[in-house]
Amino acid sequence: ARSGKSHATHPLAAGGVTAYASDLVNSSLVSFDATSPSTFTLDIPQDSNSYLAGDFKGEDFSTLYAIDFLSFDLYKVDTTTGARTLVYLAVPPPGAQTGSWNGMAWDRKTSTMYAVTLGGRPTGSSLVKINPDTGDTEYVAEITGVGDPSNGTAIIDIAVDAAGRMYGVEIVTDTLVAIDKETGAAPTIGSLGCDANYSEGLDFDDTTGTLYFSGYDNSVGLSTMYTIDTETGLATPIDTIGPDPSSTQFAALGIARLAGICAYPDNVPWLSFDTTRGSTQPDATTPITVTFDATTRSTGTYTADICVNNTALSNPRLAVPVTLTVD
Repeated sequence: ARSGKSHATHPLAAGGVTAYASDLVNSSLVSFDATSPSTFTLDIPQDSNSYLAGDFKGEDFSTLYAIDFLSFDLYKVDTTTGARTLVYLAVPPPGAQTGSWNGMAWDRKTSTMYAVTLGGRPTGSSLVKINPDTGDTEYVAEITGVGDPSNGTAIIDIAVDAAGRMYGVEIVTDTLVAIDKETGAAPTIGSLGCDANYSEGLDFDDTTGTLYFSGYDNSVGLSTMYTIDTETGLATPIDTIGPDPSSTQFAALGIARLAGICAYPDNVPWLSFDTTRGSTQPDATTPITVTFDATTRSTGTYTADICVNNTALSNPRLAVPVTLTVD
């Protein structure tokens, strides 16, 4: 049990796994529950939709940042209306591969947006930092240690978990890799177990730490939603994607879920507080009285987390564990 109140802004966020993606084949922005991907909850046609790389910035799920792989234009895409606003031309920095932008991932640990570029085979993939508000780019490193010498390295998308660990899917060898955010070294974790090809999407559900993969399995010709085991690399299918999975290819996958055990708290009936909001200056304290009510509790031990929301960008919700013992 957790105390406090959720501030989820999406109808599926608490009970499902709200996700957004660019459907490249059908030129549309779609939303769906990643645990039940065959039905779309939102399907907005786009005049031009060629987003291979995209993700949310922080916990603002109203705007998907995405790069058009044909023009290299960086857009802010409204997830309610599909309207897009041009940020600027995102030019790959000197040293990076320049063929296409293949993936983007927000690192909440450092408040950094990363992206990956792909050159023409048999070249490789580069890791880049990108400012989502200006389009400015900074070269980090070439992604190394994965791929095939004759076909190069093709990182189709990247994702960063709540702890700041970066992963990528490499579609020459069909493997999950761990990517060092400073050196680009990418040791192989393991085989996906499917023949991933064409457009793909990768993102974490930060609430549970689950890695989701919207992949096109070339061996059967169907787009399928998977979860990927970050310890073994194995992709486990959930279901096919959309009403026509043979004519659907997702990219720019963004999971709209908050991070941490206080992301979607429930009220705890045996806890109450003398105040539930206020402000505290730096290096100061504000006492709050917490009341434990055992009148309706049977004998036993009860645990909960008191959730404290705050303005710290790197840790906006602090969990304070408490225990009630009734003899």
